[in-house]
Amino acid sequence: MYLCGCVLFFLLLQALKPNGTARSHRSGGHDKHSDSIVMKDLIYTFTGSYDFGSVKDTSQYKEGKIEGTINLPFNNGAVINAFEALIHKDHSLVLSRMKEFTNKHINRDVGGWLVSAILEIIRCDNTIGDKCLFYVKSDKQALTKDQLLKTDKFELEPFLVGILFFILVERQGKNQNGMATLDQLGQKKS
Repeated sequence: MYLCGCVLFFLLLQALKPNGTARSHRSGGHDKHSDSIVMKDLIYTFTGSYDFGSVKDTSQYKEGKIEGTINLPFNNGAVINAFEALIHKDHSLVLSRMKEFTNKHINRDVGGWLVSAILEIIRCDNTIGDKCLFYVKSDKQALTKDQLLKTDKFELEPFLVGILFFILVERQGKNQNGMATLDQLGQKKS
């Protein structure tokens, strides 16, 4: 198991609210939770901009084939540094962006499952040291991997901000390492 961007994105996609029905599509409705829309909104949580996203790049990132692009700034050091500064300067803004993302896309009925699934991957990821820090609390308090795995209650948005921050900082340029984990987590269906 390896926690990186494509693995987090895969798990987020498993926790989405339902899309429209066939009947709503025939009536002109569109899916509100397509992969590219979810990716665009996830990128907004750490950039504050909706100017990112690409269907092709999203597909390749989701499969672990790319590390990021100009359209998906998961490997852009300047963007990551700006996000880190924002977390320290205005953590409430970052939390409000993530709350907007979760309210729009995440099915609250499976929010607990999502947190548990991420924790299980962290537990099984031997590349994460026991003293590695995760900033998953609303007060920006850091927990070591050991403490994180012993904690039984989390707020969804601060947890996701902390996990996203870990991935952006610690797993920058390592998205392809998640391909084996994706193979373990699920099969692609046509």
